[in-house]
Amino acid sequence: MSIDRIIAQSGTGTLVAGLTWRPVTGGKHSRKRLDEARAQLDATHYVVQSGAHAAAYGFFVPRPSEEGQRLPKGAASAAAVFASIVGTDHPNAALLLRLGDADRFYLVTLDDGMPTLDMVNDLHSVLEALGEEKRPIWSDQEELDGHALQEAVDLHWLTGHPPGKSARLLAAPVNILPALVITAVVVLAVGGWQAWSQHKKAQERKRAEQEAREADPLPKYLAALVASRSRMYSDRGDLQRLVGQLLAMPAKVVRKGSGSPAWQLMMVQCYAAERYCKATWQRQGGSFEELKAALPNMSLVLETKNGSAPSLDIAEMRFTPTWSRNLTSTPQLPQFDQAFVSGGSLFQLWKNAGMSVDVKGPDLWPKAAGVPSSFNTPHGVWRGEVTVSSVPGPFLAEVIKAAPAWMSWEYLKVELPSNSLAPASLVKFTMTANYYVASK
Repeated sequence: MSIDRIIAQSGTGTLVAGLTWRPVTGGKHSRKRLDEARAQLDATHYVVQSGAHAAAYGFFVPRPSEEGQRLPKGAASAAAVFASIVGTDHPNAALLLRLGDADRFYLVTLDDGMPTLDMVNDLHSVLEALGEEKRPIWSDQEELDGHALQEAVDLHWLTGHPPGKSARLLAAPVNILPALVITAVVVLAVGGWQAWSQHKKAQERKRAEQEAREADPLPKYLAALVASRSRMYSDRGDLQRLVGQLLAMPAKVVRKGSGSPAWQLMMVQCYAAERYCKATWQRQGGSFEELKAALPNMSLVLETKNGSAPSLDIAEMRFTPTWSRNLTSTPQLPQFDQAFVSGGSLFQLWKNAGMSVDVKGPDLWPKAAGVPSSFNTPHGVWRGEVTVSSVPGPFLAEVIKAAPAWMSWEYLKVELPSNSLAPASLVKFTMTANYYVASK
């Protein structure tokens, strides 16, 4: 048997893939922080990767097939080498390389210049792990499932950069106290039964460590974050155009010939994530057929509540707006306190103008199976909600534009007075936005 995670051996050294990466709490390496990071990991070697704004540990945890195998002297982390080459200028870069002729590929992703994903798998699995977030990618593949190629490279390119001292894998420090205790027990024990008992305990401990690794929420959370991050923000240009479309909608439907009122528009609500708008109409003597004929680009939806029949006097017309996600928006996220001070000053100006602002506190985002709501990590994201109501019509465009970059407008509501002649006469709107901040 051999260590199949050794992806290259050359005159510059041996490169090892598939390390388990953990952020350095507090951003500065120490023996205590190293022990905290490797808790529940049966790691034999580690590497420390440091950048301008973050630091991370990479741990080599032997797999069952690698038990008894030793890493070559001077082995280095392939992910750390890649981070040292491009991490400063491209802190969110990715590396995707084919390993040999089989369906076997190597993937590294960086966040804040630190490796987060470091894996060897088939092409489908690595592309799925890469997610939809737009990253500069170094690769030997032409087809990247919608991702843009930053630079065409191969494995020889990676091995052509000699690993620096910071990329070398170091033997994990050993806590000698447990070893001394075990030695004393073995010396004092008599017969083969005691030795067998110790072996049994070691197997149970290893099994418990394996279960603890599988229960570790950090890899699950980071994978969910990578998959969701590119769709955090809605497109504000689309929202501005949607407002113009809503203001151009007729407020009344009249009967042909007589000109008498048939339906009165009461309210329009639009949802960015679900990508639909619903317009609520009140009957003034008209029929469903007259409403459908007047609004051919909308669909009539009849809703029932608690088993009751749909209303004959209220109709809901739905349509699909052009309100897409902004896949290129990647603002630097502030801490909550910083966001509340800078954003709060803007919210106070809105309140002075007669608007109402309701801010809900943030919690962990995104939600992922196996990740408790109380989980926290230095690389995490928290999401809250801001609702702005009683927005005067003339101020609406400025409110949409002036909101901080870490806010994403997700909901818009327009209500019409019963005597309104056209949506353009409305003076009040309600909008709700998600806001994102760096984890606490």
